[in-house]
Amino acid sequence: MTDPDPAQATSPEDLARCLRHLRLRADNPAFRLMEQRTRHVSGLFPGTTVGRVPLRRSTISEVLGNEKFPRKGFFLTFVELCGIDLATDRRWEEAWDRVASRIQEEKSEAFTTQLPAQPNYLSEQFAAERRARVELAKEVEVLRQQLRGDRKSVV
Repeated sequence: MTDPDPAQATSPEDLARCLRHLRLRADNPAFRLMEQRTRHVSGLFPGTTVGRVPLRRSTISEVLGNEKFPRKGFFLTFVELCGIDLATDRRWEEAWDRVASRIQEEKSEAFTTQLPAQPNYLSEQFAAERRARVELAKEVEVLRQQLRGDRKSVV
């Protein structure tokens, strides 16, 4: 079986596929076993400020199913658990960095394209609230006049 090549990964789907392949190559350990083996992990990964983290079965399932993009500590812990020496094989960290950066760019672009529509929405909402306040003020004035009229008839 050939090794998965994280250098080719350009999307979260690609990374999830590489992780599934890597797990298969590591004799397909059960999620429960992966959770147990990482329960007490600690320390930083070589050459990084990223720490090892315990893997939870539910998160493993979500990441491998491409339902969730993993945090870097999770990703590197998973890769290391599957037998990759991260000190000598930097492709995995580079792949995560590349895909995470791409996701961030896509989120920024999506946010930026929504911005021009937002001020219009807010000004329309503000104008509608102002019209509602004017109508309410008119109703209050009518009620005040009615009250003054009732008081005059009583006296």
